[in-house]
Amino acid sequence: MQEVTIRNWMSKRPTDLGSSDDNYYYLFEFVPSGERDWKAAKRFLADKISKSYLPLKALHEGLDRFGMATLIERIREKSPTSKLRQKSEFGEIVCQLVFQGVYHLFVPVKHRYKDSPNVAVHGIDVIAFRFDRSGNVNEDTLYLAEVKTTRAKRNPPSVVCEIRDFFREISLSDISSDLQYILTKMRDELTDYYGRIVDFHNPYEFHKRKLRFCPFLVREKRFWKPVDIKCIKDQVYDYPISLTVVTFDNLDELAFEIYRLARAENG
Repeated sequence: MQEVTIRNWMSKRPTDLGSSDDNYYYLFEFVPSGERDWKAAKRFLADKISKSYLPLKALHEGLDRFGMATLIERIREKSPTSKLRQKSEFGEIVCQLVFQGVYHLFVPVKHRYKDSPNVAVHGIDVIAFRFDRSGNVNEDTLYLAEVKTTRAKRNPPSVVCEIRDFFREISLSDISSDLQYILTKMRDELTDYYGRIVDFHNPYEFHKRKLRFCPFLVREKRFWKPVDIKCIKDQVYDYPISLTVVTFDNLDELAFEIYRLARAENG
């Protein structure tokens, strides 16, 4: 049986926004067809968001063993109540789902390791890996995503310049620090890849590793325009760019509804 991913509800082909050389710029639309498909899409998103806050033990041993009341309590403890933080983390989890379901990357989930529900995840929003199938660590690639979620009418929205500035200012020591956090705080998340990431993070070789900067914009569909990403495309960076835009209808309302479903709240 084919795995259900976010790809099921996205445009079949991305719109190329001007990719060139080793830099890629893609637009995806979230396009469920009809009321039934929308319900399925919302159930999928709510399920993935709720699981992003559950302990790995619950996921590995089977959710039935813990009882629904216990699981809901845990989700409500760990997930944000702030609307601003819900919208932000909705975008981050969409990024994770696109990295997994569309780009086929390995993505450690940071949200279940947060110290407090209404604070941001530690360090870089989303980190992902593509591991070389032959086992050559020099061909492994680290993907670093800065995610912004906005329904602003302005083109471009101000948060896009924040993405540009993030990648303009980030240093190798910042990236190394975040990898160290993943290796220590999130070790159980790494399963069979722990040793591979240790090798990737070798301090004597780290400067030679393959990295990609991944600006990720989650946008209200009716306000999106290609000029939104111009300031990112005009900047020169230290590493290749893989930019993704995902557009949603009624973005804010959808994000808040998905969190109500994930947290099993009424109204």
